Amino acid sequence: MINILVVCIVLSSLLLVSCSSASNTPPTITFTKDGCEYSGRQSIPAAVTITLSVKDDSHDKYGYVVGILDDGKTIKDMTDWKSADAPSWYGHLGSPDNVGNSTSEKNFLLNANAAYQVDEVIFVCFIEDGGDTIKVGQVGPIKVKD
Repeated sequence: MINILVVCIVLSSLLLVSCSSASNTPPTITFTKDGCEYSGRQSIPAAVTITLSVKDDSHDKYGYVVGILDDGKTIKDMTDWKSADAPSWYGHLGSPDNVGNSTSEKNFLLNANAAYQVDEVIFVCFIEDGGDTIKVGQVGPIKVKD
């Protein structure tokens, strides 16, 4: 009986530690050979620092745009967006750039523009190769809380 109690206590402790460390993961956009991915909380504050991490340095430049979609649009609608020119239904809130295989951070105040109601954001990822800017993916939606 004591062994079962000890096992339960140890497993509960491990579960609590893993849950708390996952919630403390800073929001990060990571570029890989396959595009980009997001790691971090699924709900971020309006005043947030986003980390840009490059794990594949085979391109000239890396960057992302953070923005919102017009009502009625979803991340599925983003599939047709192939170039650096944003569609009219994507509201641009900000963007950093990164060169080479390195890590950088960018501070955002996502609710700073009164023209936009920011409840959730979509990150759109780009690479630059030989002067051409190419969209390589998007991640989201990520909820924004005040």
